[in-house]
Amino acid sequence: MSELEARLTSLQNGAEQLRRSAERVDLSVQAALREIDSLLLTGYESPTVYLLLDELTRRRAAVSGLGAGLRQMGEALQTAHDEIAAAVGDGHVDAVAVVGGALPAAITTTRSHILPPSRRAQRLARMLAAAPTAPAPEMAAPTGIAWAVSVPFVAAVNRTLHEDWNAARHKLQTSHSLRDALLSERDQQQTELNALSNRILAADPQARLEAIPQVAELQGRIADLDAQIDHLNAQITATEAEFNALHERFQRVMPGAAADVPLIARMEHGQTAQAVLDNTQDCVHYVASRMAIPPGMATNAHLWNDNVARLAQYGLQVGDVPLEGSVLVMERDHPYAHSVYGHVMYVERVDARGVWVTDNQHPEPVLLSSLTSETQAHISYVYFPWQTKA
Repeated sequence: MSELEARLTSLQNGAEQLRRSAERVDLSVQAALREIDSLLLTGYESPTVYLLLDELTRRRAAVSGLGAGLRQMGEALQTAHDEIAAAVGDGHVDAVAVVGGALPAAITTTRSHILPPSRRAQRLARMLAAAPTAPAPEMAAPTGIAWAVSVPFVAAVNRTLHEDWNAARHKLQTSHSLRDALLSERDQQQTELNALSNRILAADPQARLEAIPQVAELQGRIADLDAQIDHLNAQITATEAEFNALHERFQRVMPGAAADVPLIARMEHGQTAQAVLDNTQDCVHYVASRMAIPPGMATNAHLWNDNVARLAQYGLQVGDVPLEGSVLVMERDHPYAHSVYGHVMYVERVDARGVWVTDNQHPEPVLLSSLTSETQAHISYVYFPWQTKA
């Protein structure tokens, strides 16, 4: 064997070693990621898990690209081998090995494709200089609970709800990110399978693809990814339902864009102005004594829900769902209300039995249904961000 032939053999061996190393790296990385994904798919909820998932999301693409970088370098070396052999030979390079060495490709290169030696040398130099290397994993500094959502105001009574809402929101986001990563990995595996199948069939149209180990391995990886994606889709559907229910609740006490957040925060630890208390009576006076009421709210009882629109700075909302810490407003035509002034009650709690309220005549909680048979029509509820439990 001549020195040139020995060098070409060494170059081709190096290319093959890189390709095999790429396969081993791919298998190791995929095995590690599958283990991580299987843990994430258990649905275990913890802020620490979410932070780790953020780190994984940032580094996953870089780690997954390690094998690709090695494989591309191997391909560059193989191309260099082929180019050099074609340049110094008789114009043909026979029986070039297919990746994996399983089948011959019978690829030939004629003199018509050969560049002059000087230009070939320049081309090889550029090709080898541009050959990609395995990317280094991104070492992003921890950012704390980066997924926490900034909201205008959350009262102490709704802190737990806010945490649940935020956790569900992040779980949904990270589940989508994980599914995107799995789908991307599946596309890559499918592309590799298609390319391998085409190379095999080009060399041997009668080849039984299912009997070739490399094909079976890729098919197994794809099936495993499909199972993970299906499981994740079911989890996303369940998490979406959970998040939407929490979001609907949380929105009832979320101050709007026109709200004055510092003002609302002061209301949480404040009380109704004495001037308001001195100029109210009966049910309005009772509710104003029970919780902090904004100036301008304590008008006739039936007007409380109408007053919300002109007190936008307080972030109030009106709804038809009874909530603890809200104010029940009865219109004047409700059978239990005063025909001129209407009626207001403070909602103490809501449970399976119904809505428990208090007013100037019932200082101890009483079921609304025990006072009136009409518990829905002509009734609305005012939600206060600093008082109402969503």
